[in-house]
Amino acid sequence: MIERANLVPMVGSLKKARVLCVGDVMLDHFLYGTVDRISPEAPIPVLNVVRQDTMLGGAGNVVRNLVTLGAQARFVTIIGKDGDGKDIARQIKGHGIKETPIIDDGRRTSTKTRYIAGVQQVLRADRETALPLSAKTEAKLIQAA
Repeated sequence: MIERANLVPMVGSLKKARVLCVGDVMLDHFLYGTVDRISPEAPIPVLNVVRQDTMLGGAGNVVRNLVTLGAQARFVTIIGKDGDGKDIARQIKGHGIKETPIIDDGRRTSTKTRYIAGVQQVLRADRETALPLSAKTEAKLIQAA
């Protein structure tokens, strides 16, 4: 276990770190609102969306945090050729993370959409391709790493 007194120097030493992260990225999409009624079509709440936000999730969250703490990070990941993949690529670049994600035409970008009423998450919807990588994409991934 890491002692609290050692934590600050450890975080400071990240400014010298060079990190390679290979992992699954996803787009975390949040829809925030209020529930004031139940749907007449089914006994489910109706979320009146007032705000939405997206951020890097999965390994993307890890890399974003490392860069925020001062590390130099390379990120090797795979996205689909879709709007969510473009959003991830834009966010990776915007956070100063090195590398462009590998685009796989046969996959959709993993996206986790959370519906939040007040402070309570009421639903999560996942969009993803949960299949093994093609041999071509796997070769690109290995070459990039």
